[in-house]
Amino acid sequence: SVSAMQKNITLHKEIDPKLHGYFDIDMVTTVFRNLISNALKFTNQNGDIYIKAKETGDMFTVEIKDNGIGIDLVRNKDKIFGLYQRFHNYPDSKGLGLYLVKSQVESMGGSISVESKVDKGTTFTLSFTK
Repeated sequence: SVSAMQKNITLHKEIDPKLHGYFDIDMVTTVFRNLISNALKFTNQNGDIYIKAKETGDMFTVEIKDNGIGIDLVRNKDKIFGLYQRFHNYPDSKGLGLYLVKSQVESMGGSISVESKVDKGTTFTLSFTK
């Protein structure tokens, strides 16, 4: 697995200190581990990853954004969270990560969306009702 230090990636965190909720910690950890490890894997040397978490009204929103290689959503929008889907030719990719992330987010009552542009980066947004 790739580390931020190995690729000189800067992690920017903007997390509301008053954020609180009741979630399955193991599931939340798995979701974040998958999304952040993808961001690290697909962000170029000296890139940036942004993690934002905020509470607005009765919603929690978490955004994980990178300025990496991106995904062609025109070709892959319907497949992005599918089982065994791979969008880049990385040998350690199994095509399970985003499928598991979506399943786990939905099992916690949340939703996930993605925005991406090739060679510009990807943003995953997770939303949960309190």
